[in-house]
Amino acid sequence: MKPLSSASREIVEQLYRTGSLLNRLLAGNEYKKEAIRQIVKASEPAAIPFLLPVISGGDHELRRLAASGLSELSAALTSSELVQLDLEIRESSPYGFTSPGSQPGWYDLKPHELSKLKGLPGYSTVMGFVSSHPSGYVREAAVQELADIHDGSELPFLLIRLNDWVVSVRDAANVALKHRLRPFYATAFASNLDLVQRLLDWKRADHASFVQSVFKLLQDTDGGKIIIDGLKSTNRSVKRISYRLAWGLAATDVKELLTQALNDNDLVIARLAMRGIRSRLNKNELAECLPMALASHFMAVRREALDIYCQAIPEEAHRRLQSALLDRHSSIRQFVRYSLAQKESMDFAGFYRRAIKDPKQPGTLFAALGGLGETGTQADGSAIEPFVTHALSSIRKMALRSLAKLCVEKHLDLFTRMLGDSSPGVSRIAKNALLSRIVLVQPDKVWDVLLSAEADYIRRHALAVLAGLRKWDSLGFILRAAGLTKDSLASEVRRHLEWWVQNYNRSFSQPTKAQLQEIHESMSVAKQWLSDRHATAIASILASMPS
Repeated sequence: MKPLSSASREIVEQLYRTGSLLNRLLAGNEYKKEAIRQIVKASEPAAIPFLLPVISGGDHELRRLAASGLSELSAALTSSELVQLDLEIRESSPYGFTSPGSQPGWYDLKPHELSKLKGLPGYSTVMGFVSSHPSGYVREAAVQELADIHDGSELPFLLIRLNDWVVSVRDAANVALKHRLRPFYATAFASNLDLVQRLLDWKRADHASFVQSVFKLLQDTDGGKIIIDGLKSTNRSVKRISYRLAWGLAATDVKELLTQALNDNDLVIARLAMRGIRSRLNKNELAECLPMALASHFMAVRREALDIYCQAIPEEAHRRLQSALLDRHSSIRQFVRYSLAQKESMDFAGFYRRAIKDPKQPGTLFAALGGLGETGTQADGSAIEPFVTHALSSIRKMALRSLAKLCVEKHLDLFTRMLGDSSPGVSRIAKNALLSRIVLVQPDKVWDVLLSAEADYIRRHALAVLAGLRKWDSLGFILRAAGLTKDSLASEVRRHLEWWVQNYNRSFSQPTKAQLQEIHESMSVAKQWLSDRHATAIASILASMPS
C-alpha cells in the first residue's frame, strides 16, 4: 500500500485544524466536510486511519460522512493492505498533530462508547477498523460487536484479531469464528483464504486446527464447488490456495486441473499441479499428461516433468532426456546430463558440436552453443567464434557467454570489439568477460572503442573496463573520460572517481613516472569538469606521491 501523498496529508491537516470561534460560528463544519470529500476522492486507502477520529469524535453528520468514506476507501483493500492498516492503527501515537491518536475521541475511546457508532453507514467496516484500536479493552468490545454481525463482512477483521496479543481479544475472536464454521459461511471464508493461510505464519497461538477446519469446510461444502470457483479468483493468494485444496478433492478431474494450472501464468500454481499429478495419476495417465508439462515455459515445470519420467516411466525417460539436452535453459541441460550420466557414458561435448553444425530449428542453435560452453574445451572456441556475428542478438549473447567460459584469453581482441555491438546485452557480456581477465586487457584498444562509440551504453561499458584496470592506470583513463565533456558519461565518471578516491589506499603500489605524467596531463584537461571535492582529493593524493 502506498503511503499517504503530500497532497492528501495537507487535506488531513485541514480536517484536523481547529478554526477560530468566529469561523466556526459562520461556516460550521463545512470545511471539515469538504476535507473528508477530498480525502475520499483521492482514493488513497492510507487515509483510512485519519478518518477514524472523526467517526468516533465528530458530530453526527460528520461521523456519517466519514463512515461512508471509510467504506468506500476500504472496498478494494487486499488482505495484505488490511493487515498493514491494522498495524498502523494499533501503533498510532497520541502525539503529533497529524497522528490519528492525537485527535480527541479516538485514543481515549472507551468500550461503552462503541454503542454510538451503531447506525453508521458501513457499520461492520467501521467496527472492523475500530477493532484495531490501541486499547485491548476497545478491541475486545469491538470483536464482540463484530460477532453479532452475520453477513460475512466482519470475517476478515475477526481473522486478524484471532492473532491478537491480548488473550481475551484472541479468545473472543476464536469463539466468534468457530460459530461461523458452517456451510453458510463457506463463501466468505473462501474470499478470505489468504488471511486464513496467514494464521499458520502467525505464532502468538497455534491456529493449525482452525485452519484445517476451514479447509475441510470448503472441501465438504457442495462437493468443493467453492474451491473450484476459487481457481478463477483475481486474488493471486486465494487462487494458489484454491489450487492446493483442489488436489485434495475426490471428484477433481486431474487432467483438466493440470491443463488449467499449466495455462495459468503462475509458477507456484504450475508446480503445485506437478506435485499433485505425482500422487494422483497412474503410469498411463502420466504418459498422457507429461508432454504438456514439457512444453511449459517454466523451467522448473519442465525439470519436474523430466524427473517424473525418470522415476515413473523409465522406459520413456531416455528419449525425453535426449531431447532435453537442447533445452534453452542451462539448469535443464545440467539436470539432463547428470541423469543420463547415471545410466551411460556419453560424449556430451561431441553431441553439442554436431548440433551446432546441423541445427534443426531456431532454438536448437542457442541451446547447442550453451551446452558446448558448459561441456567443451578451449579448442571448441574456434567452432563457437563464427556465431558472435550472427544476425540474432540472442545467438551472439550465447556465443560470447560460451567463449567467456572456455577461452577468454584467446579472444581478448574479439571481446574488445564486441563492446561496440549493436545489442546492449552483447556489449555487457563482453564487458564482464574483459573484467574477468583485466590484467590481460589492452587499455588503448578499449579506449579507442570508447572514443568511436555512438551509443551511451558502449561508452559506459568501455569506461567500466578501463576503471577496472590497476589503480594508477584506471585513474588516468577515468580522468581522460572526464575531459571528453560528454554529458552521458558525466555520472559514470563521478561514480568511478568516487570509488577510486574511497578505495585507492587499499593497495600501496606507487605510480611510475609515466603514469604520473599521464595523470597530470589528464587532470589539467579534466579539472574544470570535476567537482571541487574530487579535484581537491585527487590533487592531494598526487601531491603526496614522491616525485
